[in-house]
Amino acid sequence: MRQMLRIMGLCLVLSFGLCSFGQNDSGRVQKLVGFDANTLLGQVVPFSSFQQGDAFPAVMVRRLWNGRGYRTGVGFDFDSENEVLKNIYFSFGYARLRGLSEKFGYTSGLEFKLAISEDFDNGFIGLSKYWGVEYRLNKVISVSTEAAMQLGLLPDVGAFNFAITPPIRIQCHFRLK
Repeated sequence: MRQMLRIMGLCLVLSFGLCSFGQNDSGRVQKLVGFDANTLLGQVVPFSSFQQGDAFPAVMVRRLWNGRGYRTGVGFDFDSENEVLKNIYFSFGYARLRGLSEKFGYTSGLEFKLAISEDFDNGFIGLSKYWGVEYRLNKVISVSTEAAMQLGLLPDVGAFNFAITPPIRIQCHFRLK
């Protein structure tokens, strides 16, 4: 448990330290904060079959200069009943957003991912290449989905892993000023 807290602390310190590398705000700057919307949509939409509880919950932050920049994801899942940290998630990498039309955009990128669960029965350490589609509802809110190709290690068995994740998750993003 202490080792998981140390890893999470280190990931948070690294993500905040790395976020300060690009303070030059020349050009068009976009700052977006997003989250997994499947759980929310599963509660609102009756008789829905949204995928819930399959992924590590995380907050995604993107900062883009003229459509290119970085993306960071940080999250954890805490079991309040047993007072145990169930899992930790951290990702950091390159992000790109290209406008296809006024409402649609194409996202892609490459990121380092670290996902660890309490009993190491589910997790991942490695690289992930992703591609996705984003739809802008208005100037502030957008929704997106993405497919990913992951290459890395599974910490529970120490085995090499190659996986392709289909676009089954829906994310909601808010543009910040």
